Order: sequence, then structure tokens, then C-alpha cells
Amino acid sequence: MAYSIWGGRGSGYWYTFWCIHPSEEKETKDNAIFEICGICQLAAKDLRDDIESCLKDVAEKDSFITYAGDYAAKKEKLNELRIYIAEFLRDVEIDYPTPFRRIEMSIRESQRKLRWKLTPKAKKKQIRAEYDKALTECFLACFKEDKL
Repeated sequence: MAYSIWGGRGSGYWYTFWCIHPSEEKETKDNAIFEICGICQLAAKDLRDDIESCLKDVAEKDSFITYAGDYAAKKEKLNELRIYIAEFLRDVEIDYPTPFRRIEMSIRESQRKLRWKLTPKAKKKQIRAEYDKALTECFLACFKEDKL
């Protein structure tokens, strides 16, 4: 997924996208790759842990920013990049939710499905049963994946 394209979306300076994982290991929330075309690739974990250090590395590797004398222009370009990084990290959070977030989403989906299927009296009992079932399934899946 592209977050910015040269000459597009506000005539951005950067061409950034969520890169397909190049190695044979499975992509995860931590090793999802944000690529800045022609400059570098950054892992989601590195961006979450220390975005300022990552931006500094990008500034050092990008020839225009390195040699541009205007500090305001450098800062503006890095702030633009910061927006694309934030969008990438938000998408990673959506695609790879934490185990507890998966549980919450599963429970909400079960409750949504039940709202228009049941009578008011049976509704509370059925929602509780579905809640317990969804919670159990999610915890078992998390333990199977060694996430908890």
C-alpha cells in the first residue's frame, strides 16, 4: 500500500509504501516494513520505538536533505514523512491487532450479530454465552500462538 507518490497527494517529496517482506520469515506486527523508495527500509518496531532516530537516519541518507541549507525545508520534508509513517503504523495496528484487541473485536462482532436475532428476554443470556465462547476461543488461539 502506498502512502505517498511523487507528484501525487499534495505533490509529496517522498514515495513511501508498505513493502512486501523480503525474507522467508513470516511478517509480523514488529517486522512489517515501511519503505522510502531509493533511501531505506524501516521496520515497524524501530519506528514505534524511536521515530526520531529513524528520521535522523533518513535525513542522513537522503542527499537533498543532507545538502540543503534551508533548515525549514528539511523540517517540512521530515514532517511530511512523519505523517506517512503514522499512517503506516496505524495500518499495521489494524492488520496485526494485539491478542486482547482480537478478543475485543470478536466479542463486539458477536454482540452485533445477536442484536437483531433475539428477543429482549433471551438476549442477555445468549450474549453472555457468546461472550464466553468468543473469549475462550481467543484465549486458546493466543496460547497456541504463544502470544500471552
